[in-house]
Amino acid sequence: MIDRQARVSARGRHPSAGWRPDLARFTRHMTEVFAREGRSNPLVAAAVTSARGATGETLGECSARTGIAPAWLARLESGEVEAALVPTVVTEAAPWIEWASLSLGGPD
Repeated sequence: MIDRQARVSARGRHPSAGWRPDLARFTRHMTEVFAREGRSNPLVAAAVTSARGATGETLGECSARTGIAPAWLARLESGEVEAALVPTVVTEAAPWIEWASLSLGGPD
């Protein structure tokens, strides 16, 4: 298994290093996909998934960095959790989402 530092180093040398994905567009697309799958909160699932994806972290790495239990992260990414319960550390990692429109105000 390649460690995080090696992945970050390799990314810097890759030709796409200067290119950044359109995370808002990706999140909109994933929201549609998750809605078709019948997830309870597809926007939450898409936003949390794209926020973690933007960092390139595994579930465990994201858990260690944010202090959010892996099981809770998995529930967030599955869309089982309402927007009001998304921790601030997650909302701050996904500034392309209009979190205020989702009635936030849950625990941190």
